[in-house]
Amino acid sequence: MTLPSSGPISFNDLKTEFQGATPVPFNNYYKGGALVPTTAGGNIPVSGAIQLDDFYNAQLPTLGTSSNWTTSSPTLTASTVFTDVTSTSTVYQTTSNGGLFKSTDSGLTFTQINTGISGGLHCASGNTIIRFAPAQFVNDTGYISQSTDGGITFTNRVTLSNTASNCYTARSVCMNNSGVCIAVGYSRPALDYTLTPRIWRSLDGGVTWASFATPATFFTVSFENGRFCAACTSVSGFHTSTDGINWSAITGAFDGLGSTYKSYAFYAKFLNNKYIGYGGLYTAGDYTGNYSNTLYIGTDLGATITPLDIPLSSVPGATKFRIMDFDYVNGLYIASGYSDAPAPNAALFLTSPDLATWTYRQLAITNVNVLNVCNTSTRCIALVGTSVKSILL
Repeated sequence: MTLPSSGPISFNDLKTEFQGATPVPFNNYYKGGALVPTTAGGNIPVSGAIQLDDFYNAQLPTLGTSSNWTTSSPTLTASTVFTDVTSTSTVYQTTSNGGLFKSTDSGLTFTQINTGISGGLHCASGNTIIRFAPAQFVNDTGYISQSTDGGITFTNRVTLSNTASNCYTARSVCMNNSGVCIAVGYSRPALDYTLTPRIWRSLDGGVTWASFATPATFFTVSFENGRFCAACTSVSGFHTSTDGINWSAITGAFDGLGSTYKSYAFYAKFLNNKYIGYGGLYTAGDYTGNYSNTLYIGTDLGATITPLDIPLSSVPGATKFRIMDFDYVNGLYIASGYSDAPAPNAALFLTSPDLATWTYRQLAITNVNVLNVCNTSTRCIALVGTSVKSILL
């Protein structure tokens, strides 16, 4: 709904349009504030005096209807999609049929950029994660490569010891403000998913690396507020560290679950000044129940984590769904993944302004998971199955 262009506007109109609660401080309605994204339109100020007629023609931008997503070009078999946090329009996607691709127009078109990546076209497929600050890293089974020219060329920094009996995989890379880089992952026997946790650390901005053991299998790692935060497949969920070597489990995330449940593909991001974890839960020894509608929220710089369920009623007809990725875009939290409604493995796309009230966005796509979601300054980008799609914010 768009607010009227003239005539009366009430506080209730603002609350309804921007999904606010009651009472809501009026300063939450500044453009770019807690409730009103920068693309809301109208003449809404970012600070200072504010009045109701500033909201003429304003609206909360909609996301996720099936008719307004654009498929990127060329059509590729994508594995992951990530935005460059140092740019307002740069997006990268990794593929299983061409390697690494870069977009400078917010995900509309992509160009191949494999120069210097060890392993050729397939190094940038599968379990690749890219992180920026200030260098670009691309990692996959066997290699960690680095770019210092914005992804134009890459240099191999680590060749992991892979043999027929043992495969090494780096799943995620990050860097702190002092040039300390951490890569997390695991080793495992070939054709066997018994994982041995591993971590790699660089003290010189990613040029040289050393390997260490870790207390759990970490799937993702980030650096925020002076500490590294890792998410892992264990009942402890989150770990934090100041040096990347000595890790402490964060309390709260899985307290009380004991050995009944295990976490699977448990990921974490730092969004809107919160650590937010998500992933699947399964009964120990049984992967068939790989669904979870639970987020894990930390608002105290990762000291404690509190579980928060997204109501199943948010998805009409659903009895279960799984969150595959999570982001924060223009004042909206976005949860993506899949559910069992309106059909098995239906695409899941939910938005919320406050992590309390959720809106279901019907993608009209079944048997396809929304695996990744991210954003530039103008578009929201999602990996739907193996296709990268974007929508104007």
